[in-house]
Amino acid sequence: MQFIIDNSSDRAVYQQIMDQVKRDIALGRLVKDEKLPTVRQLAKQIT
Repeated sequence: MQFIIDNSSDRAVYQQIMDQVKRDIALGRLVKDEKLPTVRQLAKQIT
């Protein structure tokens, strides 16, 4: 799962991640039992 963070957004990073997870669930891109990245993996991805 790839997250795209907009550093110029007024929304906090955690809110942007939450929005993307919710959207991916609604669109069927994130399915039951699919693992999310660990905190460490996520930190590497968004920096």
